[in-house]
Amino acid sequence: MDRLAAEDPRLRVIHVESLPDGWLGKNHAMHVAAQAARGEFLLFTDGDVLFAADALHRAVAYAEHTRIDHLCLSPNLVPGSYFENALVAYFILLFTAGLQPWLVPSRLRFVYAGMGAFNMLRHSAYRAIGGHVPIRLDVLDDVKLGKLVKRHGMRQDLLGAQDRVRVRWQDSAWGVIRGLEKNGFASCDYSLPLLVFVSALTLAVTLGPYLGACLLTGAPALGCIATILLLHVMYAALAHQAGFSAWVFPALPLACLGMLFAFWRSAIITLRQGGVRWRDTFYPLDLLRANVYR
Repeated sequence: MDRLAAEDPRLRVIHVESLPDGWLGKNHAMHVAAQAARGEFLLFTDGDVLFAADALHRAVAYAEHTRIDHLCLSPNLVPGSYFENALVAYFILLFTAGLQPWLVPSRLRFVYAGMGAFNMLRHSAYRAIGGHVPIRLDVLDDVKLGKLVKRHGMRQDLLGAQDRVRVRWQDSAWGVIRGLEKNGFASCDYSLPLLVFVSALTLAVTLGPYLGACLLTGAPALGCIATILLLHVMYAALAHQAGFSAWVFPALPLACLGMLFAFWRSAIITLRQGGVRWRDTFYPLDLLRANVYR
């Protein structure tokens, strides 16, 4: 980064030498960078995201035209192995069901979005919500940034990046499972009862129709079969939209079980070690629970 900055004066590199108490490392780094930035818009993104040449220009033009405060772009995903794609596609299915993205542009404050790959805010809006200070110890910083925007009554939108923003989320199926080690349990606010409820609901919706098709007869069995077909069609469509092959559709039941395994693995590891290890820093569970932004 220093070498690139020496070649291009538009790039300023900030070296964070120490982490203050009461901050996650990533959240603090974004806070420091935002404090130093001078532009009208701030873009929070990840280091492995690939941008088309016109991606930022089009994003800013859209935000200016619609006068929104926060724009999230859902990236196209670079395909990997078959089961890696199946797991990621199922995660997208869960994310879509929980997020209800079509309601994000509405004024409903309980419907919000945040994308680690592309969170772009007006600088004035970022200052108005308090920046990263309210979520300084929240592992789900990208999503919670969107929650902050909506809680303050600001305008937000979520769009597909249409191949202008691309990323490979993880490098294998096991990488997807390990990648949720930090965030899986955090998405349930570190609550075992909530994780049990979410797991039971996920199993009932995804695998329940298979059980019904086997145990029931007549019209109820046909209803279960129709539900199975609809689930597979939705799963294939979301996979195709994300940039994968729709042929992952037979893997839906296995992807469901694999994703639940990832979330429970996250919970067991977090509870066993009494916190979350992120990079080279350990964050105690009591501290994280006390600072979840709700």
